[in-house]
Amino acid sequence: MPYILDALRELNGSATPREVYNSVARLAHVPDEKRFAKLGSGSLRFPNQVAWARQYLVWEGLLSSPKHGI
Repeated sequence: MPYILDALRELNGSATPREVYNSVARLAHVPDEKRFAKLGSGSLRFPNQVAWARQYLVWEGLLSSPKHGI
């Protein structure tokens, strides 16, 4: 979760999910084999984990979600 907050600070407080995933991966030095690992459903594990972490930050009131996709 700290990497998400750092990524958003770096991106001036607002970003698309893809921009956040890329920044978090860079800041956390996530290797490509982890970034592109798939879940049983076929979707990528890393974006899923980042999305859930972001959602927890929203539920805790540390992030807002003013509109879909940002």
